[in-house]
Amino acid sequence: MTKQHRYLLKKLWDKDKQAITIITMYPHYDGVLNIDLTTQLIMNKVSEMDVFGSIHFVNLYSNISTPINLKHLENAYDKHTDIQIMKAVKESDEVILAWGAYAKKPVVETRVKEVLEMLKPHKKKVKQLINPETNEIMHPLNPKARQKMGVKSLMNMEVNMESKQINIVSLQMIKTGTLSYLKRRITSPEDATDIMKSFIGNSDREHLILICMNSKNEPTHIQTLSIGSINQSIIHPREIFKNCHTQQCQ
Repeated sequence: MTKQHRYLLKKLWDKDKQAITIITMYPHYDGVLNIDLTTQLIMNKVSEMDVFGSIHFVNLYSNISTPINLKHLENAYDKHTDIQIMKAVKESDEVILAWGAYAKKPVVETRVKEVLEMLKPHKKKVKQLINPETNEIMHPLNPKARQKMGVKSLMNMEVNMESKQINIVSLQMIKTGTLSYLKRRITSPEDATDIMKSFIGNSDREHLILICMNSKNEPTHIQTLSIGSINQSIIHPREIFKNCHTQQCQ
């Protein structure tokens, strides 16, 4: 803690229980002298979980004046900010990202990517505070977070993002005509296997692929539904048929 930065705020009430780190946007000045609303809400929700006995509060930006002076983000954090973030993460059993939708702003996105890159070695214990209505990261002050602190594993989020990226690339290839196998007919399991291998490339991960065909057994749409172990990403049959209906498969 300095006069300009608050790098870490720690609350401990039971040293025998697990520790959790919460990463939000920036520290409120009230959080230095008093407990601000964000801190209080997090403490209330975490204490209800019973498994945790301490919280490490760290932020994307550690400068206390950051909320007031957002135009000067270059002074909003320094090397000690990252040092304290990683120290808190290493000492915690679980990490929750809760910086909210504000982090989507272009001026903040770069900082978010930096922090996510730092967290990669610890991603198994990293989760995001998720808005159940939008399935996007939210801030603890969001009314939905006050009702229930729903979280989702960062690893699952990465799988979903990878799946979306593959679909986007594949759609571009379809539009440019580079997916020539869409013109092939599927008359055997081997034909389908060849198409799927061409679709996913050299990936060694398990894929659940949807292939829609017309009445001539010609592929009209190919889509990745999930990537990874089937135990990590279960797809309900209705999701498959919903996509088939959307693509007007025969």
